[in-house]
Amino acid sequence: MSFSFILDSHLLASNSNAMREQLAQLIHYFTFYYRCSWSVWHDGSFGLYPWHEIVPSPIPYPELQMTSALPSNCVIITTSDREQIVQGGERTIFSIAPTPDEVVAVQQMLTRVLSAKLLPFKKQLAPSQRFYELTFPSGWEELFHNRTKLPPSENIDCDNYGPFGWLRRLEYSWSLAQVDYRAGSSIIDIGSLETFIPRYLAERGLDVTSIDIDEVGVKFQQGVASKLPKPFRVELQDITKTSYSDESFDQALMISTVEHIPNDGDCRAMREIHRILRPNGIVAVTTPYDHHWAHEDTGIRPHNYLQRYYSMQSAMERLAPQNLFEVVDIEFIGGELHSPGNYTPQFINPTNADIIALALRKR
Repeated sequence: MSFSFILDSHLLASNSNAMREQLAQLIHYFTFYYRCSWSVWHDGSFGLYPWHEIVPSPIPYPELQMTSALPSNCVIITTSDREQIVQGGERTIFSIAPTPDEVVAVQQMLTRVLSAKLLPFKKQLAPSQRFYELTFPSGWEELFHNRTKLPPSENIDCDNYGPFGWLRRLEYSWSLAQVDYRAGSSIIDIGSLETFIPRYLAERGLDVTSIDIDEVGVKFQQGVASKLPKPFRVELQDITKTSYSDESFDQALMISTVEHIPNDGDCRAMREIHRILRPNGIVAVTTPYDHHWAHEDTGIRPHNYLQRYYSMQSAMERLAPQNLFEVVDIEFIGGELHSPGNYTPQFINPTNADIIALALRKR
């Protein structure tokens, strides 16, 4: 459930860049702090095309949707000469002049006047989730440059570690941003398969252990490690029952791995990670996400392996039980198609996310 904001299309009559940028800031602010949706009401009297670029793309929220009907309970931002047209039901109406300065003022007014109505929709934010002002052009690299470790790009094979898919860019970047890079810190990468992650960490002076239950992945990483001046360890291990002693590692990564462990293996894996982590150790976990319900798919080709999709509830219950871990950060990763073939990875609203990312501290 979300709180509904609607912009009257007549606000966009000036269509100036300054006006559009201030509207983007307004949308960005409320969507970050509250569960809310934004639409544009178009009554046909103003020439607004469905694809009209109201908010510069990409930003970490979907572009505004067009609507021709007004719900009875919503907040409408309109011009003073159109207040009478939009009145009715339990609508709250704010009228402003279509100028950048007026948009700046309305953010403060909305926050003050709607404080009671917005309270039930306030998001629970992790301590590390910071609000970033939009910059224009507002690519995700400008918005989230302090939360990622890889060179940002929309080109899937642009850097030294590619090629890998557009969505992997932000998943890997977020995961690597959780790592403590103190020289000699011990870290276990779980389910490395054929990723660059162990090499990346080893090249930065960490004490790296790479494990996988798949011999193909183990052989691949052994080949990579053998070429490094300081090789990392590579072992065939099952994360649900490893051979490591208690409190063997300072930190852990498990990137798109836990969803492939059948039955209650994901729960057992998290208990094992808790066992082998040192006190207050951090594990970063990423996994497929479905906002509506948890489910499993056993027909993923070519090997027909299991893939589990977690809802928020199932992720908290199975991956972050309160008796084992404290949640340090929760992020939702997805992407929008902004032009043919141009996907941009984004930190996004849960309703549109493909991946949930959890940073968990051992209790």
